[in-house]
Amino acid sequence: MSLLLGVDRKTIVRNFLFLGGIALELFLEQTKQYPPGSEFEFDDLETFEHSKLKPISVVMALEIKTRRILGFRVARMSANGLIADISRKKYA
Repeated sequence: MSLLLGVDRKTIVRNFLFLGGIALELFLEQTKQYPPGSEFEFDDLETFEHSKLKPISVVMALEIKTRRILGFRVARMSANGLIADISRKKYA
């Protein structure tokens, strides 16, 4: 990044540390605004990435009272049903 911008590496490191501190302060403010919840819900969604031959699963953790998204993960799945053979041949 320093070569791209034409500045010293120390300047980049200082800016990263400065912006990281601001991001940490904002994160801590948000966690104070929303106290820890006691009831959670996990929601699962099955969809596809590029074509129906590439299914994915999206799992989310939600807080029930505020419906706040606490986190999510995306995972690849193997195709099933009539398109499973086609998917394996095309995308291994």
